[in-house]
Amino acid sequence: MRSVPFFQRGEQATLQLLDETDTPWIAALIDELEAAVGRPWRELLERIARLPVRTAVARSAAVIEALRRTLGGRERGALKAADVRRRLFGRAALDRVTRDHRLAAVASDLAVPVAEIELAIWADLPGERVVVMPDGRPSELAIAAAANLAIIQRALLRCHELRLELSGNARTIVRTAAVRGLLATARMGGEAVVLEISGPLALFHGTTVYGRALGSIAPHLAWCEQFVLDARCDLGRGPVALRIRPPILLPPGRPPKRYDSALEQRFARDMAKQAPHWRVIREPSAVAAGTHLAFPDFLLEHRDAPDRRWWLEIVGFWTSDYLVHKLSTYRDARLPRVILCIDAKRMIDDRELPVDARIVRYTKRVPADQVVAIVDGVRDH
Repeated sequence: MRSVPFFQRGEQATLQLLDETDTPWIAALIDELEAAVGRPWRELLERIARLPVRTAVARSAAVIEALRRTLGGRERGALKAADVRRRLFGRAALDRVTRDHRLAAVASDLAVPVAEIELAIWADLPGERVVVMPDGRPSELAIAAAANLAIIQRALLRCHELRLELSGNARTIVRTAAVRGLLATARMGGEAVVLEISGPLALFHGTTVYGRALGSIAPHLAWCEQFVLDARCDLGRGPVALRIRPPILLPPGRPPKRYDSALEQRFARDMAKQAPHWRVIREPSAVAAGTHLAFPDFLLEHRDAPDRRWWLEIVGFWTSDYLVHKLSTYRDARLPRVILCIDAKRMIDDRELPVDARIVRYTKRVPADQVVAIVDGVRDH
């Protein structure tokens, strides 16, 4: 796992994020990138390694990762590496003459120089991808912002637990946590929404997938008016407390979509087809239960009897205790008609589920027919 640049004083850690003072050495890296356009990334990395960059290795690695993400890469010209290998590799070439003959034959078939074939053989590997600059030279601050995002996401991969205090556009963060299936609870903390999330190091398995899901929250922080991120992490020197708050340089987040996932969109479409007598309302108001909050994904309202309502939430990663707590929140809010749709593949423990719960298991697609059976008062036996 890639290292995280940080300072540690006692049990408190501070990430070494980038700002305007880092633009000179970032500019030097971009200069090298400009000079390497059209060459493999492997060559560029070798040139960068020889630069006298005065910063921590982990910070420069984050900038290089940001450059890769920002610029992307492609295979050389019209030649596709997989096609070149298919044409070139058959029975092993045991001598130089046979190898040269095959190279010449493939070059002739594709009407390109032999040197281009040599370069294209492994052009789909990360180190051999061609350096490109499709939109011109990127700005140093944009790369620094992207590098900060990468650093924060790396730190969250090593997180035991996370607490976010959010003001302004908190729902985007809460919805992202729900869509990515994180083990999260929300409550009011004064004027702010407090979101508490289990980290990947708190789980027994699936930590890499969960850690990436947790990192998906970070890009949306730029949309919040104010936030305080407190995490308990192990960055390589034992447990530490980590706090991140503005002002920090982050990329501008993407605006929220109508549907946060294809899963939700398919469910809404399936419900409209199978149960047109039910109105499917996307993202109803948050449900308050004392100081806790629940954010159901859908409100199902009967078109002929609007007082017949069901709240439905799609759950990703889950434990039995997590489901019990979620159901308790809805009960405290005096909402008896709640359906939880749980991902059958994202179970963290295998204890029995609450016997009185209306739970629908799904794999890749929420079975709308089972939901309809519940809301219409019909159960399969």
